[in-house]
Amino acid sequence: MARRYLFLLYVLTTALFLCANPAIGQVPSNPLGLNPFGLKWQQIKTERVEIVFPEELQPQAQRVANVVHYLWDNQRKSVGDKAEKVTILLQNQTTNANGFVTVGPYRSEFYVTPPQFNISGAADWLDLLAIHEYRHVQQFSNSSRGVTKFFRTILGSWVWGGFLGTALPRWYLEGDAVGTETALTLGGRGRVPEFDMQYRALRLSGRKYGYEKASATSLKQFVPNHYNLGYYMTTYARIHFGADIWSKVVQDAVNFKGVFFPFSQGLHRYTGLRTRQLYRATMQELDSLWIQQDTTLQLTKATVVNQKKKATFTSYRNAQYEAEGVWLVEKSGFDKIRTLVRIYANGTEETLTLPGINDEVNNTLSVVGSQVCWSELAYGVRWGLQDFSVVCLYDIKTKQKRRSTQQTRYFAP
Repeated sequence: MARRYLFLLYVLTTALFLCANPAIGQVPSNPLGLNPFGLKWQQIKTERVEIVFPEELQPQAQRVANVVHYLWDNQRKSVGDKAEKVTILLQNQTTNANGFVTVGPYRSEFYVTPPQFNISGAADWLDLLAIHEYRHVQQFSNSSRGVTKFFRTILGSWVWGGFLGTALPRWYLEGDAVGTETALTLGGRGRVPEFDMQYRALRLSGRKYGYEKASATSLKQFVPNHYNLGYYMTTYARIHFGADIWSKVVQDAVNFKGVFFPFSQGLHRYTGLRTRQLYRATMQELDSLWIQQDTTLQLTKATVVNQKKKATFTSYRNAQYEAEGVWLVEKSGFDKIRTLVRIYANGTEETLTLPGINDEVNNTLSVVGSQVCWSELAYGVRWGLQDFSVVCLYDIKTKQKRRSTQQTRYFAP
């Protein structure tokens, strides 16, 4: 009886806290005026999905509707048997290659401009986006059970999002979606070598973080994100404990069986492993696989030029040859914004200029003579969901930087 009262106090306190702090439920604000007035919107409505889209995206909208209907009829054993109708908005005014599902109001939005690098592999961007984001829809639908459903009914969607975020770790939500996009396409992040690169490099070099650090990341050291972690852990559990393992764990977690740490307790109930133990088992299996692969590789000899110790994590990307013993490279880090630097053979660095912001999946750098070229993000003045990808030039000799295009969507110059 005491445990029941304790549980009731816990969920009521959580519900009140989430009502007062809706951001905890990871529910974004919903400002108006994001798209230009000139867009003409159309919709496809079925009993399973509503697609809202600018009229020029009609073929893409029909494709998304077909994919959703297929996923409704198939691929449900691994996530749960519940399905709810959802509204999906297709956005074509932004260069941001992304998408999301949110509970307030319950909907999904797809940003249809594809990325230039390292996400989709051989898969069509819109197919991959539809599969990944609709997996989140399925996860959300199957989270509306028991205690979570009760508080969603009486207190609304924001509290639903809060209970979902309390019950399910973010690595499960994203890792499960990455696994689905990989299984159901010819591409997906699980097939892209760059997706493994970070964890593989860390583990083979002896940097083996504990579960808490791996799942929460760090402000001092580089830790790969929860997409990588979740893909490895959810895949390991499916291989060793069956395709439906996560549907059972999630159902217990959103019912808050065990009250505290319901996800870990549900995992232990069906696998004998708690969350930390699953993490260790997953990493041990990956270590074995990667060490075996590493012994078969003949590595190209390389010389590390910039050996000066850094105060915090620093990344060098898109290295370009300028002259003998001189390279241009994009440098960034925890304490440094994106910067164009020149590196000499003796390891010294010279700062040249500061390119504007851009998503790393769209970053490029090209050098011809004294001219350096890249693309960067430019925001629209009026509309929140309208932005551009413009081409920029920098002259090393004159130290002049200029934008060669305005309000364009040019990539990979």
